[in-house]
Amino acid sequence: MKHSAPAISLALSFVVVGYCWAAGAQSLGASNVVELEHWVHAVQHHVPGQADESVGAVRSLTPESRTQLTKALPLFFSVLLEFSTKKQPVIRTAEERRVGELADDAGQPGVNNFLERAAVLHTDVAVLGGLGEYGDVAALAAGRPPTTPALASAGGLVLAGDGEALGGLESNWNWTFARSLLDLVVPKPGAEPFVALWYHATSAHMLKLRLWGEAGTHLQRAATLFPDDASTLFDRGCLAEALGLSESQQLLTDEDRAAMRIQAQPGWRAPPAGPKLSSIGGRAGIPLPEVTNGEAERLFRRALALNPSLLEARVRLARLLEVRGRHSDAEAELSSALASLEVLDPIVGYYAHLFAARADQALGQPESAAAQLREALTLFPRAQSALLAASQLSLLRGNADEAFALLRPLVGPPADSVGNDPWWAYDTGSGRQANELMTSMWNQARVLMR
Repeated sequence: MKHSAPAISLALSFVVVGYCWAAGAQSLGASNVVELEHWVHAVQHHVPGQADESVGAVRSLTPESRTQLTKALPLFFSVLLEFSTKKQPVIRTAEERRVGELADDAGQPGVNNFLERAAVLHTDVAVLGGLGEYGDVAALAAGRPPTTPALASAGGLVLAGDGEALGGLESNWNWTFARSLLDLVVPKPGAEPFVALWYHATSAHMLKLRLWGEAGTHLQRAATLFPDDASTLFDRGCLAEALGLSESQQLLTDEDRAAMRIQAQPGWRAPPAGPKLSSIGGRAGIPLPEVTNGEAERLFRRALALNPSLLEARVRLARLLEVRGRHSDAEAELSSALASLEVLDPIVGYYAHLFAARADQALGQPESAAAQLREALTLFPRAQSALLAASQLSLLRGNADEAFALLRPLVGPPADSVGNDPWWAYDTGSGRQANELMTSMWNQARVLMR
């Protein structure tokens, strides 16, 4: 249980708009070429992971600049990909000739080299640029997409904290643009190791910051490219599980839950009037807990089938089994995970002991539950969740003095127990490894500069 508001989180996006580089021919002017020159220069001079001049240049692009750049990109990518597509674009004007020269120069180290470096530049703009400004949550809730130029996402996100809608903002166009760049990788993006690393690292970054809306769209594309990748399946499972937790579910009203259950019935057809979803969470697409938990369970099982050593997936699967009341099955999964305790991350080990205690208590084994909680507290002595669980268990066993003693470490500033309790970051899933994964991705991207 948490007694203060968690970090800001984002519910699912309302609208997602992708980009298409196969646009019809447009007459190009000098302004289109200038914006393209600036963009190509920024890509070629960006140092991955650094907030350098290239990041500043992209961040400072005005809506008009993005519109001008958009008009030059179809021809640029046609020339860049000419060898792989076997289609030679027609060059008619001096401006088009200059675009072709820029594409030829960009493709010299390799087409994929440029595309991947460009995706990293826009990744760094998104990662190093913050969340953006708060907007009108009422407009987003009503499903009215913002008016945005080309090269800008028309997605609306709900900004929420501790189950309360705080405002709204547009999704970051750099993520959509970066994905579209990697979609052009030849012969196909799903066969390129860097693309897989990029998706895993950036997904972890989004989960770390609780950017559920960005992560949802992001992982949908990752699922298409890497349907049988255990890391992608795990990330998707973590997101689905996060949407089933109370922080997300509090954005749904009881009326919306009832309406969603009616809509889920076989053969249901929407009548002219209702039932309609009225809450912010309902309009944002937050699923019912049983739906999203079921999806998370399915994804964790698939990840484990591909990689049985993915112990955190097993621990998280056990928690979901407990939620469904399958305590014996949860205990079996946790016993399997704890058998490899020597290779468990301490945080994952803490989760395993905490969930094992819940299962043991539900199965009428208080002594075993107490032992599991002692093991959890050995790993994190001031963890609020384990101390509260141990105190409650002592009280149920009739030991009031021990119950009160277990609560004493929680007296003091909330930050003390927050910082020492892994449960507070449980919803972020693989976001716990975001820094390491992003560093690995940046290191790989720097190799592309050589």
